[in-house]
Amino acid sequence: MRGLAEGRLVRGEAGAYAVLRRLAAGGMGVVWLGVDAVEGDYVVLKQAKPSPLAVSKTRFEAGLLRWISHPHIVGFRDYLEVDGLPVLVEEYVEGRNLAERVASEGPMSEEEARAVLTAILLALDALHSRNVVHRDVKPKNIIVGDHPLRTKLVDLGTAIYYNVSGVGEAVYSAGGYTAPEQYQYHALPQSDVWGAMATAFFMVTGRDPVALMPGYPHAPPPRPPDPRRLNPGVSREFAEAVVQGLQWHPLDRYATAREALEALNEGPRGAPEHPVLEVMGVAVPVATRVLVFGRRGERRLYTAPGSAPTTSVVGVEEARVTWYVEGDTTYVEVSDPYRWVSRRHFEIRWQGGHWCIRDLGSANRTAIVTKRGVYEIWRGRGVPSPCYRLERRTIILVAYGSSVRNPPYVVAFFRY
Repeated sequence: MRGLAEGRLVRGEAGAYAVLRRLAAGGMGVVWLGVDAVEGDYVVLKQAKPSPLAVSKTRFEAGLLRWISHPHIVGFRDYLEVDGLPVLVEEYVEGRNLAERVASEGPMSEEEARAVLTAILLALDALHSRNVVHRDVKPKNIIVGDHPLRTKLVDLGTAIYYNVSGVGEAVYSAGGYTAPEQYQYHALPQSDVWGAMATAFFMVTGRDPVALMPGYPHAPPPRPPDPRRLNPGVSREFAEAVVQGLQWHPLDRYATAREALEALNEGPRGAPEHPVLEVMGVAVPVATRVLVFGRRGERRLYTAPGSAPTTSVVGVEEARVTWYVEGDTTYVEVSDPYRWVSRRHFEIRWQGGHWCIRDLGSANRTAIVTKRGVYEIWRGRGVPSPCYRLERRTIILVAYGSSVRNPPYVVAFFRY
C-alpha cells in the first residue's frame, strides 16, 4: 500500500511522526492523526491521493501554510513525501468544526457568533493581504475550540495564490456558502466575505443560507437572507452586517474582510474624505488628481515630501505595498517577485469631472468589475488605453495573462 498507514513512522524536514489512525478521506486525499515522535504532541498528516491534481494541491497548500502564520489559520508543522506522495503536517486543532458544533448544540448566541466571525475575518484579512483567496469558507472548514480565540480556518487546498495558480477553476460548496461569481470562474476577496457571512448566518440560525435564497446560484433572490427571519433575537447591527456580506454583486458587499470587521464592531462607514484604493490589505488615500499603480523596483526607500521615510523595501514579506506622493500624483507600488505587474501598469485620474482608469500598455492586462459586468480595458502591450469612467465602487483585476478568466495577480478596490 502506498503512503501512510497506522503504526508507520515517517520523517519530514523538521521531525519524525508516528501515524496513529485515519481521521477522514476526501476527494483530494486522506487525513491521519499522528504524534510528534520527539515532542509528543498530536499532529495532522494530510496525504495526497495518487493523482496529479491532488499532488499539486497538497504541495501548493504546504507552500502556502509554510509562508503564512496566523493565530486563526491552521499552522504548518512539516512537509514530507511518502512513496512519492506529498504529505502536509499541520498542527492538531482541538475542537469541532462549526457544522458539528451547531448540529449538536444548536445555534450559537450572537455574542459567541460575533467572536467566531471576528476570528474568521481576521484570518481572511491575513490571506487577502498576501493575494490569497480561500474560496471555500464554510462551517466545515472552521474549527472552534473551547474559546473563540482558538477558532481556526482550515483546508487551504482550494485557495488561490493568484499568479501561481493561473487556472480558471471553479470551487463550489452546497448550502449557499459559495459566492455566485465563483460559478462564473471569478473568485475575489469579496467571495470570501460572502462565505464568512453565510457562515455567520448559519451560526445564529442553524440553517444553511440557501434556505432563504430562491434562484441561487443562477439568479439573485428578492433580497439577501436576513437571519432575523429565522432568529428574531439577532440584533439589527449583526443582521445588517450579514445582509451586506451576502449581497449578490461583489461590489455591493464589503470591499475587504477588514471593512466587514470594522462594520461588525463599529457600524457602517460613511463615504471617505478622499478616494481610496485598497490593495493587499493596504488602504491608500488618493488626495491627488492622478494615481499610478505598478511594480516596485528593488531595495528602494521612498520619502513623501516633507515627511520622514515611510518604508524601506528589503524583501517580499516586508512592505508588500508602498505608496508616496510626488507633485499631483500618488504612486502605489507592489512587491512582485514574478514580475507579472508592469512597472507602470495602470493609472486612475480625475478628468472631465469624474474619475477614470486606463491601462498604460501593461504586459499582462487590466480589467474592471462594475455593476454592468467585467470589462477588459487593456489594448495591447505598449499601447495605452482610453480612460474609462469609474463607478463609485469598482474592482480592478491586475495581470491575468492570456484571459480574464485566469486568476489575476492583484485585486484592487477603488471607492470614492
